[in-house]
Amino acid sequence: MSDRGIKKWAAYRALIEQDSAVVQMHEDRKKIERPVLSEDKMEEINEYLTNYEGQLCEISIYKNGEIKTINCHIYKIDPVDKYLLVDDRKRIYLKDLIGIKNVE
Repeated sequence: MSDRGIKKWAAYRALIEQDSAVVQMHEDRKKIERPVLSEDKMEEINEYLTNYEGQLCEISIYKNGEIKTINCHIYKIDPVDKYLLVDDRKRIYLKDLIGIKNVE
């Protein structure tokens, strides 16, 4: 006999009060923990940002339990407030940055 797992909670979605709790439970199960960056990885990111010359790059960020990847150009590196200003004037904070590389 197999375990029904999360399916057993589907019947409770019929109750309006519990619907949001069940949906939130499904979303929470998809989240991952923040990756821990090694010294080598942090040095690699620092080296890339130090030598950045305006090329298109692929940035991986950790945000709200998931890893997102975007292709963009960096317009400003702010070491004081610790963020990158990228396409569409979006800020990416260095604490959220987990990877960066050139797009070929």
